Amino acid sequence: MGDGMSVQAISIEQARALENALADLVFEAEAAAAILSDIGGNVFASTRGPEGFGLDTLSALAAGSFAATRELARQMGESEFQSVYHQGENTSIYIQGIAGASLLTVIFDNQTTTVGLVKLYAGKLLQQTAPLLSELLGQDVRAIAGDVKFELDGSAEAFEPASAASP
Repeated sequence: MGDGMSVQAISIEQARALENALADLVFEAEAAAAILSDIGGNVFASTRGPEGFGLDTLSALAAGSFAATRELARQMGESEFQSVYHQGENTSIYIQGIAGASLLTVIFDNQTTTVGLVKLYAGKLLQQTAPLLSELLGQDVRAIAGDVKFELDGSAEAFEPASAASP
């Protein structure tokens, strides 16, 4: 099992690089959508999904499914199962664990592609993004924020007084 680390901060450039890699995966595997998240299901990169797909909700549910699978592995004396495949009548989901700290979730139409093709391109994505994902796992907010300062203007009113609010 992993060490429980998760992505705590991601720069715009890193997010774009991951989103581009996910877009390539979706295109090459002919999938519907792909998500990279931490093991809690918090999305840090995704592609646009088809209408009606709530990717944040789907990611959280996929993370729960993967956590249950991890416990199944432990109960069976395995250190972990590396992936989960949910086959539906029309749509399927493939979830791949990444270094015990992240998840790749791919949603695909059974009429368009196969789980074998999805696994092939998921492996390619993980190989290509391994250095970036490793970097993200040890990165905190200060590493990407640099010297950016956030200050409030003390002279400005943060809220309108109650008497000035319109009905």
